[in-house]
Amino acid sequence: MSLVRLLDAVAVLCGLAVLSTLVYWWWRPEEVFLVLLGVLAIRLVVAPLPVLRVRPRRAVAVGVTLYAVYFSAATLSRLWTFRTHASIWAITSSSRGIWPAARGRT
Repeated sequence: MSLVRLLDAVAVLCGLAVLSTLVYWWWRPEEVFLVLLGVLAIRLVVAPLPVLRVRPRRAVAVGVTLYAVYFSAATLSRLWTFRTHASIWAITSSSRGIWPAARGRT
């Protein structure tokens, strides 16, 4: 197996790991996504791909859309698994005038 094929296989596994973090919380999705980007960067350094003929505006629009969808899903999955309950408490408490540093002091 060549190095390029090995990196391709690792990239596919990292991609599946990224998707699995949205289904079952086992690691922070954004950190797994950064590992995927690192593997893809190494793969592209080892064996560059030919440049595709793509309209720049369309490429940017697709990239921004994919970014927004993925990180929105990551944020919502974290919220749904109650990993952000402290942040929600801080936001709702501060909006009511209850500051975390003032707790216990009346």
